Amino acid sequence: MKIKLLIALLPVLAIIISACKKEDNQVTPETPIDTAAAKVYVAGYWGIRSCLWVDGVPTMLSEPGLYSEAYDVKVSGSDVYVCGFESKYAVYWKNGKRVRLSDGSSSSRCEKLFLADTNVYVIGYLEPDPNKDIPKLWVNGIDVPLNIPEDGRLTDVFVSGNNVYLTGWYRNSHDNLVPYLWKNGVVEDLTDGSVSTVAKALYVNGSDVYIAGYEVDDYYNAKPFYWKNGIKSYLLDAGSDSQVSSIFSAGSDLYIGGYKRDSTNYMYVPVYWKNGGLFTMGHSDAFNSLYRSFFLYNNDMYATGQGYLQGKNNKATYSKNDNFIILADTTTSVTGEAIFVK
Repeated sequence: MKIKLLIALLPVLAIIISACKKEDNQVTPETPIDTAAAKVYVAGYWGIRSCLWVDGVPTMLSEPGLYSEAYDVKVSGSDVYVCGFESKYAVYWKNGKRVRLSDGSSSSRCEKLFLADTNVYVIGYLEPDPNKDIPKLWVNGIDVPLNIPEDGRLTDVFVSGNNVYLTGWYRNSHDNLVPYLWKNGVVEDLTDGSVSTVAKALYVNGSDVYIAGYEVDDYYNAKPFYWKNGIKSYLLDAGSDSQVSSIFSAGSDLYIGGYKRDSTNYMYVPVYWKNGGLFTMGHSDAFNSLYRSFFLYNNDMYATGQGYLQGKNNKATYSKNDNFIILADTTTSVTGEAIFVK
């Protein structure tokens, strides 16, 4: 689907991902990883193949020759779940075994997953034509009907008790993006649609519902904020050109993760907010770090995303607090999309 605002907003969409050479399933990591404190899982893609790194060691998930990317990873006990797409199919992998969720009649993909007890919730979309996306929710592999607008995307899923929450957006008649919250089949628009707004991440704690997102101004700069039970709080002003993509709480602390443009060198750097205070994570000044996935473990903040320079290949990277780790620095374009730590 052609999304004019987001194309202008996200510089990474201008990068052409180069085709990769054939690899073996195991690839030697570029940077040694300290695994003494935690096991770090990163999902993403190596060239045209979906990939899962565990403590820096990558394993290809998709079949050779099939274009595939992975966007999310969750771990429950000894089971590792990764979702994404392979060829035209929306898929997830459980311990490396592929499960197809769509029939391949149109392009489709999975973008987020959530594990609740023994249930697997996956969100994504079908693309029957280039100008239309149909949001999808699969529960244990079953397509669940949704009474939501078809011209848009789901962005996050969260399950709390018997309640299922979804966030997403659709395009209105003025070509603006309208965010919404879906709870057990009931849809609530979060804005009046006068300003393009994206609800990007969702977290529920008891009766409190947190949603992180951003507004897009007429110059395609993003202004990040979050809602708590419908009350909006801005994190930075519009000139910051900043996006947020993760939100969660730990104890009484609220964390929001994303990236912002540095005012000195105009590169994007990974940041997070803790109770409104802004912290910059480890990164390289040599290239942009568009981090979209954050995870707190033993008071350490982990994050991953795309590292790139215009016209150069992406580098798969992640950060732990102030430390910056390159997972793969090759002639092939490599990207990390999601991180999980246990």
